[in-house]
Amino acid sequence: MSRIKGKHSEDEACTILKKLDFKIINRNYFTHYGEIDIIAQKAGVIHIIEVKSTYGEYNPAQNFHKVKLGRLITSTKIYCYKEGVSIDSIQIDLLLLNKHKRVARLVEHANLFFH
Repeated sequence: MSRIKGKHSEDEACTILKKLDFKIINRNYFTHYGEIDIIAQKAGVIHIIEVKSTYGEYNPAQNFHKVKLGRLITSTKIYCYKEGVSIDSIQIDLLLLNKHKRVARLVEHANLFFH
């Protein structure tokens, strides 16, 4: 996806998250291993949110694979270390946007282990 489309999808994701009472802490947090799209907080939990979107008929979650998850977990650990955040207060979520159908879905992974 182009950088412009990606930014537009992340902007839309932030709007959705704010309506769900999330506080946006950071966007596009870069590490050597990859990028964290959105870092948000709600009810004392810090959410690391990967945004995947499509304009087509397929499920955008198909673009979130094992390698991407591994890089996201490593980037999350780096974020926690640099920012002094406990890994126990972190949750990795996936926000799926289907632009064709105008549908958004937040997939929360509260029990994702980092070990």
